[in-house]
Amino acid sequence: MANAAPLRIALRWVYKNKTLPQQARTLAMLRLAEMPATTSQFRLKPMCVVTGRQRAVVSDYGVSRHIFHADALSGYIEGVQKAMW
Repeated sequence: MANAAPLRIALRWVYKNKTLPQQARTLAMLRLAEMPATTSQFRLKPMCVVTGRQRAVVSDYGVSRHIFHADALSGYIEGVQKAMW
């Protein structure tokens, strides 16, 4: 779906440009409506690279909190240790 991103951006530009004829803007709007919703950049969610979980992803490491916790306790992640006070 990454190859659809430039086309989607171009169609959105045509649709929002008020100086273009109404017919061109309407055609762009119809083409945008036909495109799959997963091509939108705002629908992309960060996912855990190990489990594929979409919730509670630690963005700096790209893994879910469960995997991060297990790896941190095992010592696989350098510079991370359990907080003690």
